[in-house]
Amino acid sequence: MAQKENYTVEQLERIRATLGSALGDKSAQALEALETRFSAAPDVSEEDEKLMKLREKMDNPSVDVTAIIATGRLPDMIAGLDKAKNEPDKQQRLVTAILNHKDAKPPSLVEALSKVTNRRELVEDLVGGIVAQRGVNPLIESLRYATISPTAYSALAKGIAEQGTVNHMIRTIATAPRGQSDAELMWAMEIMRKGTLEQMLEAMNLLDDASPGIVALASGVANRKDVGVEPMVRGLSFCKNNAKAAAILALELTRVADLNAVVVILEKYISDGSDAGEILVSKLVHRTKFAKNREPLLIKACRFMRGDSMAGKILAMGINDLNDGEKFAQAHGRLGSHLGAQKVMAMGIARKLGPIKGVSMLGKEYFKVSSYQGEVDALLKEAKLRYEWILKEVLGEDPSAKPEPESDSAKADASEEPKKK
Repeated sequence: MAQKENYTVEQLERIRATLGSALGDKSAQALEALETRFSAAPDVSEEDEKLMKLREKMDNPSVDVTAIIATGRLPDMIAGLDKAKNEPDKQQRLVTAILNHKDAKPPSLVEALSKVTNRRELVEDLVGGIVAQRGVNPLIESLRYATISPTAYSALAKGIAEQGTVNHMIRTIATAPRGQSDAELMWAMEIMRKGTLEQMLEAMNLLDDASPGIVALASGVANRKDVGVEPMVRGLSFCKNNAKAAAILALELTRVADLNAVVVILEKYISDGSDAGEILVSKLVHRTKFAKNREPLLIKACRFMRGDSMAGKILAMGINDLNDGEKFAQAHGRLGSHLGAQKVMAMGIARKLGPIKGVSMLGKEYFKVSSYQGEVDALLKEAKLRYEWILKEVLGEDPSAKPEPESDSAKADASEEPKKK
């Protein structure tokens, strides 16, 4: 039969009653099919149930942990943890015996730990035994089995930080379960304290974007003695999706990087929609005000402004302050992805180049420019407030003061395009 044994006798009776009332005149066909095409599943008797339970018990025999422990064989005790996985009390007895065994070294304890990963109290007991003995590798290996217990995971992380070398911690970051923020921060601080600049960058490359450890390492890289532009740009490429870490490195780059390098960074490593992007563009605009022949860099940066970013608005403000019709025309074509900034340029074209050139460059848009006034005024006001706040509060500079000239070392570092790992 097509639908054999999917329903009990009682269920078929309920279906028959339902169809009879619900289908009315059409019920005859359905009821006929019910009678001829369906058969009820047999009821399970009490004897059958007892037989099934007996078979289940035979398939999963109870573990005689007393006998296993009496043998004194550590491998048998560890194997017994698997056999007793449905008997918590027996697993507890086996773990206690394993911990008290004279041959219970870290590798054996790690193996035992791997068999009780869903039992928090047993995980904590075994991790306590592992941590109490020297050896970094067992601690690293145990991390993947200890995620059920924050207490156990923290103890392992602390042991690795205290006993391990920088390379141990880098390997741990590469292999440990993700999302353990407290542990990652602990390892990052140790790497920052004891590691080389290259090791710090390697750890940054391995950490997830959301990890607080990447913020700590970015701070360490930015404040490293005699750090150059290239290592900071590499670090920026590793943390560009972490706003706090990227802002730390971007801030330091504004102090040491050549303006050409700043534009390259905006192109390749930093989103204009980030805090770091705003910091870099603010610095670019500020320096360009006082640096001869650097206006083309503002135009070049236009290509990297997207959406409705504040960095794009600040850049538009900087170009607007140049009050140069040709610059407005060059920027207008490059700001197609930032409509607000493009409207600023359109108004500048109409103001500086007149109707003939304006219509030639803008087409029908020229006749809409007057309607942009309110939007453009609000955009420039918002951009100026943000720009001045960044200069004063973030960069510690006076918006009206001439910045320090670029150092020779910064120019040398920026002469080659930063290399990404």
